[in-house]
Amino acid sequence: MFAYAMITGVKKGWLKDKAYAESPRKAWIGLNKLFIDKDGLVDKVCVGTGQTNSLDFYLNRPTRRAIRTARRPFYGASTPC
Repeated sequence: MFAYAMITGVKKGWLKDKAYAESPRKAWIGLNKLFIDKDGLVDKVCVGTGQTNSLDFYLNRPTRRAIRTARRPFYGASTPC
């Protein structure tokens, strides 16, 4: 989400200093290396927490591949404004 927000800020001209462009660029490269699988789908996305008082569940919740919650930030960051 941070990469999405910063990329959006740079693309829309809200973050004008060139120094702001380096962090989202590095984040984008890292996201592609770590979380895009061979089929081009977003992978290793944690499931929603729902309502629970379990810290253990929150810290160890399962991950899924190609779930809707991961698509919008990733695709939004990857397309022009």
